Amino acid sequence: STVRKPTYSDYIIYKDEGAVSIYTIQPQLKDSNNMRSRIVQRPGLVVMEFAPRFTDSRERRFDWKNKQKFTLNVAQCGELVGATEVPLTLTNRGMSSTDAMFRQSELTLSKAVGEQGGFEFSLELEDLGQQEDQRKSKAFVHIPITNGEFAVIRSLLNFTIPYLLAWDKVLQTDGASSLSSSSNTEQSSAEGAAGVSSSSSSSSSSSIPAADIW
Repeated sequence: STVRKPTYSDYIIYKDEGAVSIYTIQPQLKDSNNMRSRIVQRPGLVVMEFAPRFTDSRERRFDWKNKQKFTLNVAQCGELVGATEVPLTLTNRGMSSTDAMFRQSELTLSKAVGEQGGFEFSLELEDLGQQEDQRKSKAFVHIPITNGEFAVIRSLLNFTIPYLLAWDKVLQTDGASSLSSSSNTEQSSAEGAAGVSSSSSSSSSSSIPAADIW
């Protein structure tokens, strides 16, 4: 038998100001109490890693050792996919894995300034372990992205959301199919008993919802 090897992939955007790498973390599953099925213990995440550019180098070299992460949950992925107005700011609070500091991170999507258009991602960090009057907020990095790059990001997020919730695994199981079939049968019987006739058609599409921010 062939052993299936894990696949790792990310989408990286390199700019003069810095770089951003985008990748996913799979949802965590656990066995149910009766051990006959699995349930989602923790939904998956999308991680955006920002790295500043070395200012003392003429070449495009990036300081990935001092990168900062911003994790997107399912709802935040939906905010970016369905964004109709900018600026859009997403906020996370938690313990930093690099310096063990309780920190607030703000990821902002805004319109880029200039004739070329496009957008800009900016990441701001604020240490929350100090007194409020002593807290310092600093901009970590600003990275411009083109309309095409933003279209790729939205498409990836739109495609990824069901996988973060493990819906792909649910729909592959026989139990879900039989449950869905049973539910549809019961609904049809109820509608027939009530003398209700209904017809509906739906189409599955991976297209991105139209957004006014373009």
